Amino acid sequence: MARSTSIGVRAAEALDARRRNVQYRWIQRVVTCEPYSLRPDLSLPAALGQIGVLLDGLSEALRAGLGPTPDQREQALRRAVRRHAELRAAQGFRPEELIAEFRALRCEVWHVLHQGLVRDRGVCSEEVFELGAMANYAIDTLMLGTVAAWREVEQGG
Repeated sequence: MARSTSIGVRAAEALDARRRNVQYRWIQRVVTCEPYSLRPDLSLPAALGQIGVLLDGLSEALRAGLGPTPDQREQALRRAVRRHAELRAAQGFRPEELIAEFRALRCEVWHVLHQGLVRDRGVCSEEVFELGAMANYAIDTLMLGTVAAWREVEQGG
């Protein structure tokens, strides 16, 4: 891949290519924690929830990079959070459990990005910092948006 391709685009491609790996490692991590461990009735598809939609939003945000305004970046992420929040509210999740999900997601995304970019393709330190800013911003936006949407759902909105 040409070095002229932005780190965000390369990160999105690496994330997309290893999407199943992220989902598999994420579900392995979260099923051992509450509320999953207390809910044997929660099927694997129900536990996965909208993780695929969230990963789509994350990839879209990485592709957009740091160039667009915050509102433009966040539009790519807002589409992903509402459905996940509605599902988790219906499943009885609490906000702190949503945050724990995103903490696990952040770990697995960074694991995959390290594998797919740093180790396999090599990136310079400036790109790592740029990627960190983009990925952490996007994940934080997903998390905060999901908690806010969860509150709306809980309040009947």
